[in-house]
Amino acid sequence: MNKKRMHNIKEQLVPSPEAVQSLHETVNGQPQRHGADRAILTRALAAAACLLLVIGAIGLFTAPSPAKAIKGLPAVDFTLTEDTSGIAASRIGFYSLINFFEYQADNIMIVRVDAVQLNETEGTQQCDVTVLQKINGSDLPDSFSFTQHLLGGCVGTEVPQLLRTGGVYLLPFGKNNEGYYLMGDYDVLFEIDDQGVIASHATSPEFTAFNGQPYTTLTDAFAAITQDKAMMLSVSPLGMAMRSGFKLVEATVTSDTVDTVDQYGTPIKSNTIAIVKDYSDLGLSGSIDVTYFADDALTLQNGAGYLLLLEDYEGQYSVYSMRAAEVLADGTVRSFDVDSNAFTPYNGQSADQVRADATTLSSR
Repeated sequence: MNKKRMHNIKEQLVPSPEAVQSLHETVNGQPQRHGADRAILTRALAAAACLLLVIGAIGLFTAPSPAKAIKGLPAVDFTLTEDTSGIAASRIGFYSLINFFEYQADNIMIVRVDAVQLNETEGTQQCDVTVLQKINGSDLPDSFSFTQHLLGGCVGTEVPQLLRTGGVYLLPFGKNNEGYYLMGDYDVLFEIDDQGVIASHATSPEFTAFNGQPYTTLTDAFAAITQDKAMMLSVSPLGMAMRSGFKLVEATVTSDTVDTVDQYGTPIKSNTIAIVKDYSDLGLSGSIDVTYFADDALTLQNGAGYLLLLEDYEGQYSVYSMRAAEVLADGTVRSFDVDSNAFTPYNGQSADQVRADATTLSSR
């Protein structure tokens, strides 16, 4: 500690004449006591006064500073448009906040770009980012890297909004075995400018409504969605599958697997199943036959119980590994094709949870 700092603290620790006088008057105002008692009281009050000065000197009574606001760079002024060069292409995939959940973003977060490495030979830009705020998702690192591509999209001619060093963005990310990747690589919608307000670069009215608003307005809107349990269930993998027309049934397999081919000569497998519960609008009961591709990861075992999201084509029912789960003897769920299976969020949980969610979804 330097001498000046020590001198300042010393001045704060030594009571001023005014403080001494005030203390003297306080003591003299007390009822007369024996000399020893009065001396003890005087010393106690003096010690208390010094203690308060010490606390003030080290800042224990200092109010905490407010959280540092999230701010980025001055926003780039442009609006995303569809690319219709040559072949009409739907470039923009996000038109509402709920799309971020419907497209199964693993994480939605605010990140600051710390550095970028442009590689024109490979047509990529690597972005190193720090996570400033998590909107949705779990198991987030403090920082990570991901890659943008300089050209791509449906027709291979779309140029993305490249992220800028020092920029702050609210982005949806997916995650695979290679790490995080930016969803909607060609339509980075939300950046937070140097004033902490939103620039959406969008044409969607739901997004443009946030333009010029504090970024917390947007994070609050996302929070309202994540706190709505019914909404989050409807955009879960199971909810999205049922909304997309797949028919959820619980069934028991009652036959061995039969190898055959479909009308196009494609090798398929077939089993007969007994419907335990139909959560769809089909009203299925009794027994039906289901088919699945021979090279699919799915294998239905005679006597086993399953949760199946069936595809109904003119009364013929098929299923895929990503839409099937086995109900084990202990009543828990084990999904097939774990990475993309609609039942993966229920792995290891009681099948009763799936049944409860399915009942809720089928009643909407």
